[in-house]
Amino acid sequence: MAGVIPKEDLAAYKRWHLNSFDHKEAATHTTAPKTQEMTETIESEVLGAMHLPTAEDIERINEEALSLGYQAGFDEG
Repeated sequence: MAGVIPKEDLAAYKRWHLNSFDHKEAATHTTAPKTQEMTETIESEVLGAMHLPTAEDIERINEEALSLGYQAGFDEG
């Protein structure tokens, strides 16, 4: 079997254990107020500049893709 290491060739290993999702660990660091404010400003600028397609845009894109695919198949056939 390729990629399998025999047990005898293994050195030390630590079994992985999934932590509980119920227990919330204490935060190891907190964001400084100024840094948090800068992060919020950047997020609002990025999200404000983002243009999400409308349902009409998605329908138009889908129809264009279908017609281009149909035409490409027709040309090859």
